[in-house]
Amino acid sequence: MAFIVEDGTGRSDATSLASVEFADAYFAGNPFANAWGAADTARKQWALMAASTDLMTLNLEGWPVSVNQALMVPRYGLVSAQGGLIASTSVPPIFAAACCEQALARIVSDRVQAQDQGRVSSLTMGATSVTYANSGSSSVAPITEAARRMLARFELPLMAMRA
Repeated sequence: MAFIVEDGTGRSDATSLASVEFADAYFAGNPFANAWGAADTARKQWALMAASTDLMTLNLEGWPVSVNQALMVPRYGLVSAQGGLIASTSVPPIFAAACCEQALARIVSDRVQAQDQGRVSSLTMGATSVTYANSGSSSVAPITEAARRMLARFELPLMAMRA
């Protein structure tokens, strides 16, 4: 899959809310982001695309600018913390930053899972049974606390289901 950053037009082929350059600048000087700096460009692109997909699970206020757009933003009807409308012609920086936080979590969790690959997670001696650690990444990961906090003001409450 091609790495295509949303440019604010509601692209139907966009795969990421943030560019690698934005993410590199975002994590520059962050002592907790060593895994980001150690990753190569292809790994960073994969993580940003996966993070953008993860964030699509959020129930946001407003509505997409295009019925064909691939990602959650740009959107009409997003309101800033100061009460003003956010331009629907760009990816708000807070969304790109949340994507970066989610991408970092993807890189870290993927690295942990890769370290577990081939490791024995359980061993039974009677009738001999060996279970290996699961090393597969899920297609959609839980939203990190950092990303959720960043986007909380844009999330709509889940409506209670009526029987």
